[in-house]
Amino acid sequence: MAKFLRKLSLLCFVFFLVTTRVGGITPEEVFQDGRRAFELGHWAEAKEHFYLFGQSWPSHPLVVQALLLESLSELRARPAEDTLAKADRLASLSVRLKLFREKLPGQELSELETALQVETSGASLLATGTGILAFPPKKLDHLLNRNLIQNPSQDPIGTLSWIRQWRRRYPSGYPAGLVGKLEMMRSKALWILLLSPLPARKSSAILKTWGAWPLGAALNRSLNKAFQDGSLDVKREASVLGVSVDWILKNRKENQGLQEDSKWMRYLRERGIHEAEAWVPR
Repeated sequence: MAKFLRKLSLLCFVFFLVTTRVGGITPEEVFQDGRRAFELGHWAEAKEHFYLFGQSWPSHPLVVQALLLESLSELRARPAEDTLAKADRLASLSVRLKLFREKLPGQELSELETALQVETSGASLLATGTGILAFPPKKLDHLLNRNLIQNPSQDPIGTLSWIRQWRRRYPSGYPAGLVGKLEMMRSKALWILLLSPLPARKSSAILKTWGAWPLGAALNRSLNKAFQDGSLDVKREASVLGVSVDWILKNRKENQGLQEDSKWMRYLRERGIHEAEAWVPR
């Protein structure tokens, strides 16, 4: 609604300028107002000025430059506009959900409730796993089906942690296929650790506590569970990853250790290595 009103006001202003040409407003003034807003980082304001310029004086020598600056302003204004649009959407959904609860007692609203809870919580909360623990099995299954949970490759240790905590909190009552999905997520997290020996070594103590060490054995266990309990899609995904795991483990001895004298390790030590942050490039 706010966006619509801004556009309506702008169109009225454009119509006023085009039809009256009063008030001493020149194209150069409008362009410079836009440039000042642009240089100050006021992207929405700059976009409106340059749009006004192009609509009012389409044959002016500066019109192409104005179009360029308008385009850049539109791109840079988008995150703020998306935030406003999201806030409007959440407010509307909240009002509707309240209405549905009052007028449609007994109606299945879990999908709408879950979507609203996810949007309200925000991606950062879910990424840490603290938000995920609030979702019982049916709602967690909904999140996984719609890819609303952070990919395990972004935070392998965090993924292993929240899955472990969540399964302790909800030991039963899982929808069909949920165990397979969770084991597939766990497998992906362990795979990234297997390919990232420095963070793995740094995290080895906690991984042993969680029963996730040695990594190769833990990864194979999770893959087998994912294949056993998963849907057809999960079975295929587990099989694809399983081929890669077999190849990696066959061509190296997992307990052989790092080559501390390799040129790669020497360079990292010279640069000041932070093992916990030395993840395999994604």
